[in-house]
Amino acid sequence: MHLRPFLRASLLLLGLFCLLTAQTSKPMSLEQTLRDSRWKKRVLLVAAPTAEHADFKTQKALLAANATELAERDFLVVDAVLDQLSAADKQFLLKKIGVQAGQFSAVLIGKDGGVKEKSRRPIAPADLLGRWIRCRCGSRRCGGSSAELAKRGNLTPQPPLQKRGGAMDAQISRMS
Repeated sequence: MHLRPFLRASLLLLGLFCLLTAQTSKPMSLEQTLRDSRWKKRVLLVAAPTAEHADFKTQKALLAANATELAERDFLVVDAVLDQLSAADKQFLLKKIGVQAGQFSAVLIGKDGGVKEKSRRPIAPADLLGRWIRCRCGSRRCGGSSAELAKRGNLTPQPPLQKRGGAMDAQISRMS
């Protein structure tokens, strides 16, 4: 019978400890998120001055309608709302990624960590998804045979995106 109050107190302390540690954990920085995604995910960085920016809302709505397809192609969507970021994340976004402070930007970062495309307008999910058609094995973008493409709805392989801003690729590569 003497163990009952001890168990209650122990459980109460354990619960309090869990609550405190959950509240004090910091979210991962943008730089760390990109580092951790390298060779695992394609990242679409959606940046805007505020969450109320019209292009930001449009991009989020377009992506929400295609969330399953994006997940199948290993996309990670990262929101970077400038008025909600830490000073370090703002500096990383503005200096290393090259986003301009008062504007919307959609930045596509490949699995290799390189900037593949930057846009000041929302990017249609079809444009994102059409860039990476997987082969049957699912390991790399190779397009597949004509028969395989026909099975997928007569899709044709898209040429790789033009790299824009070669210095950006080098800067992101140096993060690791």
